[in-house]
Amino acid sequence: MASTAFVQAEPVLRMSREERSQIGQFLTSPRTARLLAESFSPFGQGQHIRLLDPGAGAGALSLAFVERTLRSRPASLQLTSIESDPTIIPQLEDTLAVARQMAEADGVRFTCKIYERDFIELACSHLEKKLGLFSTSEFETDFTHAILNPPYKKISNDGIERSMLSRVGIETSNIYAGFVALALKLLRDHGELVAITPRSFCNGPYFKPFRELLLLDSALLKFHVVSSRNKAFADDAVLQENVIFALEKTQLRPETIEICTSEQGTFEGEVCHRVPSNLVINPRDQDKVISLPVNSDGVNSMMTIAALPCTLSELGVEVSTGPIVDFRAKELLREDIESGAVPLLYSSHFTEIGVQWPKNGKKPNAILIAPELDHYLVKAETYVLVKRFSSKEERKRIVARVLLGAELGYSLLGLENHLNYFHKGREKLDDRFAFGLCAFLNWTTLDSFFRQFNGHTQVNASDLRRLRYPDEESLIRIGEQMLASASPWEQSFVDRIVTTSLEETMAQTT
Repeated sequence: MASTAFVQAEPVLRMSREERSQIGQFLTSPRTARLLAESFSPFGQGQHIRLLDPGAGAGALSLAFVERTLRSRPASLQLTSIESDPTIIPQLEDTLAVARQMAEADGVRFTCKIYERDFIELACSHLEKKLGLFSTSEFETDFTHAILNPPYKKISNDGIERSMLSRVGIETSNIYAGFVALALKLLRDHGELVAITPRSFCNGPYFKPFRELLLLDSALLKFHVVSSRNKAFADDAVLQENVIFALEKTQLRPETIEICTSEQGTFEGEVCHRVPSNLVINPRDQDKVISLPVNSDGVNSMMTIAALPCTLSELGVEVSTGPIVDFRAKELLREDIESGAVPLLYSSHFTEIGVQWPKNGKKPNAILIAPELDHYLVKAETYVLVKRFSSKEERKRIVARVLLGAELGYSLLGLENHLNYFHKGREKLDDRFAFGLCAFLNWTTLDSFFRQFNGHTQVNASDLRRLRYPDEESLIRIGEQMLASASPWEQSFVDRIVTTSLEETMAQTT
């Protein structure tokens, strides 16, 4: 049952789901707000607390924070709430009035201030003035704590937000990362920040500058992995996997990081374990990827893949994204093969055991040869294909198939942009090597490893490049066993063959 405070203050939202989605705003339920508030370190009695709540919405996070802190009897509470939407301000004022009543009833001195401003504009302006570019600032900072459910919206390269953030040393492609980075800069030393955001910042090149800033200026303390954003925000049509994370503004690094998860996004039955920080952030990883092993299987898979001997480049193999972007070549697409055309392959041509072409469906099967495609068609040879986007229904994040291109009967073919493909300088792979590589990519242990740092269904070529791989001899040996089997792609067979082969290799090495 909701507490009296939340019953009094919980807003009746007037904005439609579509309107909230357009501005990237997803408001926090009391249940989720409490989980964020509980993610802070224990409070000491008699503390003077200054809270920043940027993008405050209706104030659910501030109210949950006040409930939490009052249990520790602080000396004073000062809240700074920033919200740019004037239609929500009256609800925010009502919520903070409830927070004031709670604090004063406990004899705690309470002050609050609401800024009806865009947080990025306000914070960047303050930081520029702090850097000496301007003389004064209206914005009081030195916060001890920050709590955030920031908006989630991409920033264009020439957008005003990108320009403002760049001027204060923040480079990011999404507003949510900008909010977190600014809040971190506004904290005092050893201040704490808790946020719920998409998990996408944990890996990928677009968020690398943000991760570098985060890891340079703070220590990650705790993560709670939320299975999907629509579990935390059930009224909003947002499906990206999310995390709640807590950090401290310090350059000291903890030996371990707490990682928690719970079933069905209810936050009941939460299971937590402590993971060595060098497993979460490999200090040798130039990409600063953040991995989140949620259980012992995740930890074991990370250690197993880390022990493999080869990078992709050491194997002499490359992985590329399919070069055909179909909407840019609409006039060349054909439903079926015809004179002057070659096969065009999509992920829809995948089957349980391989690649089926042609295939009846919504996607074309062919593309006309044209001068503008000279550098985009590839030789019809043996490659390993991987879906760039897997569906929620698929058991694996990485879905790989062997393409025996020569069997299609054409010298060239097209690979659509939603595919990644492994090749040797745009030349074929050895069949045995290809089957071994494909089996490795479909290995359950690799899937477990991949989920530790990839929180969405997209598999980028950059993700595949940063994996470690078995050596060539092991992959060929696996491939030979796959080719000799009558039903090689049954998952139990793949797992047994790959596991056994790699265990034998490791035993010989040691």
